Amino acid sequence: MNTASRDVAEDVPERAPKPVARKMSRGPRSAILGTAIAVVAIAAFAIGGGLRAAVPTPSDAAYGVEVDTTLYSATVIDAEAVAEAEEQYWEAEPGEILVLVTVRIENRASYPVMVLGAVDSAASRLVQGDEPLLRLAGVEPVDSPRVWRADGSPRGPILQPGVPADVVIGWPVDQEQLADAGAVLEVYDASEKFGRFVVSSSAVTWKATDIAARVELEVSR
Repeated sequence: MNTASRDVAEDVPERAPKPVARKMSRGPRSAILGTAIAVVAIAAFAIGGGLRAAVPTPSDAAYGVEVDTTLYSATVIDAEAVAEAEEQYWEAEPGEILVLVTVRIENRASYPVMVLGAVDSAASRLVQGDEPLLRLAGVEPVDSPRVWRADGSPRGPILQPGVPADVVIGWPVDQEQLADAGAVLEVYDASEKFGRFVVSSSAVTWKATDIAARVELEVSR
């Protein structure tokens, strides 16, 4: 190489290396965005009721069909509306009428219970309390129900384990309301609630859970 060429080469400045463009990874940002969308979707689903516990739909049972629950079974045999239950010396008040429902009940527990009341520290709450297992719907009772055996025995029949018993449950209702709305017997499943009395003896109460069936009462007079 001659001197002139060497001088020109020395005069040319060195070029700085070009910066290498780096693409930012979209992985973390995409993951965060996806999580946010999922959270919003779940929240909307919950607000719309998607996370609510499923409520069982009661079946419609007919006369003579046994409704089987955890602690008992119930079969509606007959229903009628009367002004007086003569054998029980029970007469409806003016403007009211007595709805009498004959039900065959079988106790599935290992201990006896009463349809109305308690026996041996066991209370079934079949027709008593704020949430009875057998409820009259469609028409509002105006007073507490009464219960007796279908054969005319005194009120308060005891249900022995595994022994079906035909009982009559009576509710006093407003006569006009019954004529307008009709009546339905709702049958609820039950669970055992255990506790203790002051005397330290074991006690058990049947507590209503989910509705098992609805029986439309063909009330005749």
